[in-house]
Amino acid sequence: MKISPSFELPLDFFSALDQYLRVSHERHGLETQVSRPQDLQTRSFSPEVETQLLRIRGKDLKFTPANADEGVFINDGAAETRLSIYSVVSNKRIDALIPPGTSGALTITVRARYTEGGELRQSAYRRQVTAV
Repeated sequence: MKISPSFELPLDFFSALDQYLRVSHERHGLETQVSRPQDLQTRSFSPEVETQLLRIRGKDLKFTPANADEGVFINDGAAETRLSIYSVVSNKRIDALIPPGTSGALTITVRARYTEGGELRQSAYRRQVTAV
């Protein structure tokens, strides 16, 4: 299992959503249209809302979300928390939501089993990330 940084610059929420939907259309042929409320046509969400998405790229990352000991775990130095909301869980990428209210320096760890009932393996990102 290997975790590596994604060097894509973060986009605002709607730009990121549009990019994601474009890629989904190219890969799977899914046509999707998103409409925004009128008050969001010219403004974005606050930085706190837009920056709490976590994307992990690597190798052999896939895990079984139903298994409580597998997944993405964040540690703020005082406690470890398992992330529970994922939009993508694949061998090469995980997209997860960092819980609201989380801030400060975090250590990111991914835990997974390669086979059902197999040994639990883990990989921690070498650098801390900062949640705002």
